[in-house]
This record gives sequence, structure tokens and C-alpha cells, in this order.
Amino acid sequence: MKFISIFIGSLLISKAFANPTPPVERRAPVQVIKNSPFLSYSAEFFFQDDYSSLAKIIRTGFMCPRYFYDLYDKNGGYIARGITRALSVGLFFPRVTDIDIYDNQDKFIGMFQGKILKRSRAKFNFYDKREKPNAIAYINGESTDIIIVAPDNPAKMFAKFTGQSFGEVGSINIDFISNDCPLDDRIMKVFAAFVADFYETFMPYYKQNNENLEVVKTGVDLGVVLLDAYLKSKES
Repeated sequence: MKFISIFIGSLLISKAFANPTPPVERRAPVQVIKNSPFLSYSAEFFFQDDYSSLAKIIRTGFMCPRYFYDLYDKNGGYIARGITRALSVGLFFPRVTDIDIYDNQDKFIGMFQGKILKRSRAKFNFYDKREKPNAIAYINGESTDIIIVAPDNPAKMFAKFTGQSFGEVGSINIDFISNDCPLDDRIMKVFAAFVADFYETFMPYYKQNNENLEVVKTGVDLGVVLLDAYLKSKES
């Protein structure tokens, strides 16, 4: 009996080593390329990885009550649309923009809403089609980092955005930290295009001064001050 037990145990061990559980691979990073001609009514955002083109978003609208972010797959098929809410404060302050997202059948699939934390940071709350919160994006005003985390556990990170802006063109890199992000990929893409679209309003400007980088004070700082005053007046 002892010999049989040892024999069966050896078979189980050898089977475990013969068929090891494959490691879970992270999603490949995605790059978002922005092309926005100066004072143009539209802009394009191209999504690609190291090997191929993945999708494209065309934004229409310029200094108007509503912006539209239309998402297309790599073959040009229409997938979804993000629409900014008309006559909202987000028209003047992108940090508090609200965008509703609909699929190609015009069915609501989710949304994100901008919130002010303090002068140096902002956040966006994400909601699914049942308007249940499923993610939060934190924007660090002192760097170029944007992280997407679980709504009930900020330590659980789903993705991280880093990028650069050069006026009419720019790029955002999306690194996926976890594969269990509950955020709809279509909503993620619309948010990435929105961030690339208004990147300069979220991030500070820097200039070289005596071999050190210092923040350049711009109208963005004044805008945040005015927005803080506006929100406080609504609360009172």
C-alpha cells in the first residue's frame, strides 16, 4: 500500500511539472498620438502598440457647448461616441468635464466626471452603464502621471498614463498594471483622447532656469483659482 501511495504521488507531481500554469501576461502598452491643427474644429487621436494600429478617435467641436469624441476600430468601423455635457462648467475648466459614452447603437455604456481635489490635483470618477462607480483617475499636477485605480482601494492600480504635449501634436503612453480593470475599454480610450486633448490644462509648464526646472505660472493657475471660488460659492 505504501508503494502504491508513493507511486500515485509521483505521478501527480510529474503531471504538475509537465503542465505548469502559464504566467498571466500584462496587456501590451498603448500609445496615443494626437494631431490637432491650430484652431481646428476637429482633432485626431491614433491608438497603436508596438506592432499595429488599434483604433482612432476623431474629436469635433471647438469652443462650443459640446464636444464629440467618436471612436473607430482599426478598420474604420464606428464603435462608440463620448459627448461632453452641454452648458457645463467643464466648457471653461476641463478638470470638471463630464462625458457620457454611448455605443454604436446609441446605448449608454458609462461616463466619467471631473472633480476638484485641490489646486495641484484633480480626479475623474468613472461609472458603468448602471451608473455604478468602477474606477477613479487621479491627475498629479506636479508631474505627468495619471493613474487609474479601484474606487474603493486607491492602492489597487489598473493603469498609468504618462505623456508629452507639443501644442498641435502630443502623445500619451498607457501602461496596464493589472489585467482585471473593470473599466470598459471604449471608455478608457475616450478618456485617453480627452486627456491628450487638454493635456496642457492638467500639467504645469516648465522652463530651464540656472540648470534647474521651475514652474512657469500661466493662465491655468488663475483659472483654477477662479474655479475654486465658483465651486465654493455654489456650496454656500
